[in-house]
Amino acid sequence: MIWYVLAVFFAGFFLGRFLNTKWIGKYKVILVLTFFLLFSLGLRIGSNDELFGKIDSIAIFGFIIALFGSAGSFLFAFLLEKISSGGFFNSWKDEKARRKIGPSEGE
Repeated sequence: MIWYVLAVFFAGFFLGRFLNTKWIGKYKVILVLTFFLLFSLGLRIGSNDELFGKIDSIAIFGFIIALFGSAGSFLFAFLLEKISSGGFFNSWKDEKARRKIGPSEGE
């Protein structure tokens, strides 16, 4: 199937090099075709009873994947920012030095 998609894409690419394509932007053909594609996709999903019966579990798994993906991205970005600024290791060294001295001796 992917070969058909690539073949159609490259056929359009080569035809676009030789044809006048200003009418595509004028009549918003791509927008209309995108809406038609989304409508046909929704129609196909809505008519599939097996898929429609599993829509609640698909939504739950989608939410869990999005939640853990966001949390992992946030945690990775937080750790990367701390490590790249040197704050992570400096605060760890300061805490280690403070423990050696002790809170009453340091003041």
